[in-house]
Amino acid sequence: MLHDLINAFCRMLRMIFFKLYSNMTDNSKVKCGPCEYKSKLERARKWCTECEEGYCNECVKDHKLHKILRDHRVISIDDYFKIADISKIHQRCNTHGENFEYFSPSKDKIFCFKCLSTQFTYRNQEDIITIKEALNSSNTTDYVSNFETQLDDLIKEVEQRVKCHEDIADYIDDKVDQIIWKIREIRKKIDKKLDKLEARAIEDLKHNAHVQSTGENHHILKERVKEAREIKRNITLTKEYASDKNLFIFSRRVLEPIEQIKR
Repeated sequence: MLHDLINAFCRMLRMIFFKLYSNMTDNSKVKCGPCEYKSKLERARKWCTECEEGYCNECVKDHKLHKILRDHRVISIDDYFKIADISKIHQRCNTHGENFEYFSPSKDKIFCFKCLSTQFTYRNQEDIITIKEALNSSNTTDYVSNFETQLDDLIKEVEQRVKCHEDIADYIDDKVDQIIWKIREIRKKIDKKLDKLEARAIEDLKHNAHVQSTGENHHILKERVKEAREIKRNITLTKEYASDKNLFIFSRRVLEPIEQIKR
């Protein structure tokens, strides 16, 4: 129920603001009904809310002369444009497109003639009266005043809800900003830690690769150099102190160790 009232009220406000600030307030668009009937074009200056027709200054005088029309409410064209869309929408049945003419006091609802013929049987039509009869038997001003009070309360309640939602949204936005800031700070720390781990991993990788590729061979080569120097020293000593026979034999014996050093 509250949701429907809010939607109806919002639609009403949109229509009112649209009429107030749009170009449709040009009263030259409304012509005098009686003059148009007589094939004359005369701009309407007044509007009868009961007849739903515009009148020029001359025709409105004739309108007031008829007894049956004297209680009709006649307003200026400018005032008519303030309620034009509201009247067109709310004066007619959404289902059948006809004017509301009947009222059910027990159901507190209004009906057009087609609603009356389709929704009510002959027996329960005893509860139905015309809207004019309803106006004579009730105080419409008090009813509307009460409705306006309800609308004021509704507006206040909705505005409080809107304010509450805005406060919640601001609070959430603030918390989200705080969380985002914390996430970014954590990200910075993680990036620094990852940079250190990356640098250390690259350094260890290079070191291990260097050690694995050169460590064992380096040791072997150093041993071969040592062996070769030892053979050279023995050759020198043999040449200097041993006989030619010993030198010949030794030179042949060291061929195999030399070949092993070359491998």
